[in-house]
Amino acid sequence: MPSPGQISLEHLQPLILKGIKSARTEYHNMAGEYIRDFPEYMVTVHVARQLHKKYGNSTVTMETVSDEVLTRRSGRPHKESKKKRYDIVLWRKDGYARAAIEIKHQQTSKKLLMDDFKRVLAALKAGKHLQVGVIAYCYDPVNYANKRDPVKTQREKAVEYSGDILRQAKSHIRGTGYIIKESSYISRGNDV
Repeated sequence: MPSPGQISLEHLQPLILKGIKSARTEYHNMAGEYIRDFPEYMVTVHVARQLHKKYGNSTVTMETVSDEVLTRRSGRPHKESKKKRYDIVLWRKDGYARAAIEIKHQQTSKKLLMDDFKRVLAALKAGKHLQVGVIAYCYDPVNYANKRDPVKTQREKAVEYSGDILRQAKSHIRGTGYIIKESSYISRGNDV
């Protein structure tokens, strides 16, 4: 097990999922009922907290300007990064960025989601120290199906929707040497 500050990439996925679950639970407790649309910024904060607990002080920033990450610390800037921000950046103790993380919740526009994916991919290509790009996407299957459809049909439409996003992402990385690792959980009809 790594000491705080060491970056062990296999811990990212479970920590991000833990942060998403934590945000959902806290928001539902605050609201006093199960509400599907818990805020994206709350998810971002909870994920950042989980990463901070694991990796220690001075390793996590939020709303970090893309150019700062790529120009100052990890290499040359890229055209897709101007004035954009990463939701979370995970840093090594030596000051180099290791992971750029984007959190998306209830994003019904595949184009906007893919724009973030392309920006993270461009950052990986531009930086010599950046090793991981993460898009954590939380969604509710009901939003992608007719609410009058049976739950099974809603789930099938949600799987089709997320499958299309994954196919698009895989087509963008073809030939780059990068791989996509999937991770998911299902709870009360929601998927991550």
